[in-house]
Amino acid sequence: MNIHFVQFPLEYFLDTVAALELERIELWGGGPEVCIDTLSYFRVRQIKKMVEQRELTIACFTPETCFYPINLASPDQETRNRSLRYCLRGVDIAAELEAPLMQVVSGKGYFDEPNDQAWDRARESLSLLAERAHQCGVQLTLEPLSPYESNLVNSLHAAKTMLAQIGSPCLGINVDTVPADLTHTPLQDYFDQLGAAINHFHFCDRTEQTGWVPCGDGQMPLKELLEVMDRNGYGGSLGLEICGSAYYKDPAAALQRAAGRLQMYMEG
Repeated sequence: MNIHFVQFPLEYFLDTVAALELERIELWGGGPEVCIDTLSYFRVRQIKKMVEQRELTIACFTPETCFYPINLASPDQETRNRSLRYCLRGVDIAAELEAPLMQVVSGKGYFDEPNDQAWDRARESLSLLAERAHQCGVQLTLEPLSPYESNLVNSLHAAKTMLAQIGSPCLGINVDTVPADLTHTPLQDYFDQLGAAINHFHFCDRTEQTGWVPCGDGQMPLKELLEVMDRNGYGGSLGLEICGSAYYKDPAAALQRAAGRLQMYMEG
């Protein structure tokens, strides 16, 4: 994923991925390179051509919805409407890029209020996105966030509940290994309860102080997690999500380290 390449041109990220002989990318949709609010049709076509020229494919399109003022469950109607337009445009872009998946999150309500109404707003927004995804031939992958990021879909139980309530064949689950670890949820539990609904992974490591660090830089049992995926027949992509300004100056080195560790775990 290119989120930690934010201070470099998109071409630099793509060249790095190609040099590492990786085949698929997760394209983070954030400014300045892939800013949904200003992304023109011609820029989308240009990005698609840049990816194809390097013989890469886009496994997942992930619009930025955590750091920006985007909240599908916002109690403020104007904010929610803007967020919905933003994400609907994201589905259109994913289709134009021929990306099979687009990531979504539930948003959040005020943390000092009961979240029933916020949950309903999130469900309504996600249902509308699922309808657009169906029209565009795109699958959505809903990521359960950590309890520090959201008070809505922030656990296996909440993800399973939202999935059942929406009931769309176009909506699956993206398991991020960091929130799963933070909530002490064994990865096998996700497979036991969600099965084939798991259509993407954010494969990340974490330390006691921070999460989403390159594979091998933290304390998580990544080799064991890969073994769980293998036993359950998971054949989708793994997004190497690396976050934090510590990686902004040399993002290529961080990605190379993460990809190298992942390869070592898979071979060993």
